[in-house]
Amino acid sequence: MCSATLLGWFEALALRKAAVFCEAISGRYLRGELTSGDVGTSRFETGVPLLAETAAAVMSQPE
Repeated sequence: MCSATLLGWFEALALRKAAVFCEAISGRYLRGELTSGDVGTSRFETGVPLLAETAAAVMSQPE
């Protein structure tokens, strides 16, 4: 069973991994590798930093 401390760490890890994945998609969008039919890709500009900031906030919460 995981303690609350470990749960927060895994939550932050998941958020960081999502940010990295989304950053890769954003890069493809910015390089023009995705078409205009790829709905929502322009939202990565604000979404990726938000994921990273949320991960940092989770990690900075007291145990």
